[in-house]
Amino acid sequence: MNDGEEPVVERAAEGALMGWVTAKSWPWLIRLGLWTISLVALLVYGGIAWWRARRAVLAGALDTEVRSAPPPSVVARDQGVLAWIKGTEVTPGS
Repeated sequence: MNDGEEPVVERAAEGALMGWVTAKSWPWLIRLGLWTISLVALLVYGGIAWWRARRAVLAGALDTEVRSAPPPSVVARDQGVLAWIKGTEVTPGS
C-alpha cells in the first residue's frame, strides 16, 4: 500500500454509507417528484379552466341567467372578471 492510498476498509465504509444514503433518499425523491407533477398538472388545468370560464363570461354566456343590470359580460369587459366575481357595483360604460 502506498502512502497516498486510502485503506480498503475506509473506502468500503464510505461506499456503504453513500449507498445507504442513496437508497434512503430515492423514495423521498420519488414522492417529491410525484407531488411536483401533481401540483403542476393542477395549476395547468386550473389555468385552462379559468381561461375558458373567462372567455364564456366575456362572450355573454351568463347574461340571460342574471336578471340584474348590467349583465355580467358588460361588467367583465369594463372592470374585469375579478370585479364581476367580487360583486363590484359598476354602471355600464364607466
